[in-house]
Amino acid sequence: STRRNMLAHAKALETLMGFGPVLPMRFGMIAPTEAQIAQAIDLKQDALLEHLASVEGCAEYGVTIAWERAEAMREVVAATPALKTAYERLAGRSAAETHFDRLELGRRVEGALFSKRIEEAAKLTERLAPLAREIAEREPEEDIQVLKADLLIKQDRAAALSALLEEIEAEAPGRLRIKLVGPSPAYAFSKLTLGWGDAAPSRAGGQGGPAAWVS
Repeated sequence: STRRNMLAHAKALETLMGFGPVLPMRFGMIAPTEAQIAQAIDLKQDALLEHLASVEGCAEYGVTIAWERAEAMREVVAATPALKTAYERLAGRSAAETHFDRLELGRRVEGALFSKRIEEAAKLTERLAPLAREIAEREPEEDIQVLKADLLIKQDRAAALSALLEEIEAEAPGRLRIKLVGPSPAYAFSKLTLGWGDAAPSRAGGQGGPAAWVS
């Protein structure tokens, strides 16, 4: 499981997208024989066809929208008079003297940011939803990340997605940082387990159990 091999795996999946819908196989799975692959596919044929139909003509796009930290803090404090008052009370006092007050203020700001993020993420998702066949939201990795999501988009709507994100960013210059990644195979929207049989290796060096899943 080297970076080189993982990139080759991803490149193969992206190349296949040029030939039709793709259900990406998880990297590093080992199939014992071609016959067992064929058997596993045959057993799940209906489910595979249904999954393929669900992603046909589509690709996955990853969208990350984050606040600029200073602007987010300014907005939270401005919108909450009690926080503004608490900040003003700390002015001119030493760090040692206000240690516990600062900890408490930090917790309150964190809570206010969380509430603000939930509210704004819902509004952003509502704006993105008309362009997406499906949306899979992910847990933000930072307190200033407003929205982190994977979108299943018809390829003919990709330009509209880019235009909408540019519009959102332009509405308040310097307030948001937006990152768009794609097109990619539909990793977040294809989930199906294929078993090679009880005696088959499930991973290199392992035995037994389901050996692969389309992820």
